[in-house]
Amino acid sequence: MAAKVTILVVDDDRDIQEALRDCLREAGYDVATVSNGIEALAWLHTHRAPSLVLMDCMMPYMDGAQTRAAMLSDPALRRIPVVMLTADPHARERVRALALDGYFEKPIELRLLLEVVEARTRPRPIAEPLGAAPAHA
Repeated sequence: MAAKVTILVVDDDRDIQEALRDCLREAGYDVATVSNGIEALAWLHTHRAPSLVLMDCMMPYMDGAQTRAAMLSDPALRRIPVVMLTADPHARERVRALALDGYFEKPIELRLLLEVVEARTRPRPIAEPLGAAPAHA
């Protein structure tokens, strides 16, 4: 059996943390939650890499942009997919600069969020070996 998919939720708003945690767990994901970027980096350095990070943009101590920049500068963390959650109407400009896998403007429509989580965490099929003869039906 494949290992369960783990999602790290990084948000300083406890209500949002709980709503995302409950929604994702109900959908079958393992979920860890932390409240800011400093806690996120500490968690990432002490646990197996999650399949996806859902991260708030505006948080105390270390915001989402600073946290993502730190992740990108760390070879052990740079490939972890990150989807930003933000109330910032100018988030589109930040997505490119932060090499994000996407972003959601708050309030978040949970159905759409689950679709994105599924798409970002779904196992990719392994391509046929190079030089393999095509399969005949």
